[in-house]
Amino acid sequence: MANNDYVGIKLSTTTACIHPGTIPSQTSQRGSTSLNKGFVKTSFEIVFFLEDGGYTFINNKPYPITAGSIRFLRPGDRVYSERLSQRLIVFFDADDRDYAQKVFESIPPLVISSNVEKDTALLTRVVRAHAMQDHFECSVCLLRFLGQLKEISQTQKDTTNGSIIFQIRNYIDENYSKNITRSELGKKFHMNPDYLRRKFKKDFGQSPAEYQLEVRLNQAVAMLRSSHLSVEQIAESCGFSNSSHFIRAFKHKMDITPSQFRRDYFLTTNFF
Repeated sequence: MANNDYVGIKLSTTTACIHPGTIPSQTSQRGSTSLNKGFVKTSFEIVFFLEDGGYTFINNKPYPITAGSIRFLRPGDRVYSERLSQRLIVFFDADDRDYAQKVFESIPPLVISSNVEKDTALLTRVVRAHAMQDHFECSVCLLRFLGQLKEISQTQKDTTNGSIIFQIRNYIDENYSKNITRSELGKKFHMNPDYLRRKFKKDFGQSPAEYQLEVRLNQAVAMLRSSHLSVEQIAESCGFSNSSHFIRAFKHKMDITPSQFRRDYFLTTNFF
């Protein structure tokens, strides 16, 4: 393993398995304490998603799941998800949690694998070693995977910081509730507005306005689940001009109204 920060960390794997998706098993609930709006993690967790589909909400922030997404959770993180796909799951703990938290602090909650085949193979070795009770092999492979995860995180951070288009996306993420125009983005980032729109759509598959709408709706979903705010208050908080606009946009995306979504929430959510 290349990262010297990991020298001295002693890990113990409590659960490692391959989950087929759909309805989660009892095994998947380990390492968590149940709450009415999700699970609070009591140990570290890695989930490697092998297929597209669904959303995971980490500390009330929504993250779309794609093949190669890697979810990394720490003790105290709250998570709930829906429609999760096939995935590799590893729960582990460290003898010195405080030191481990410091070492792992640069790893974000969700990372996209840069080499799905390689990373899947390494985490599968962790799962197999755990099943065979080969604690040494399990710990070595897990530390290697964590080292790769940290390197991927840094690479993606450097890429994000170095690209104007990624900077534009970050700006929208941070200001999604404001009225952001194409002209404003062009002036702020010194780009022709029409070129900016074409480039953004080429890189992300949607225009800046479409992306902003998606961010607003994802945030609205999180607020419908985790707050008692009214539909009107959520619409205003997320930047919609009025509740009617919010309801139309939400129904177009979700096929139900915000109020119906909130009523159905506790019947349809998988809490991990």
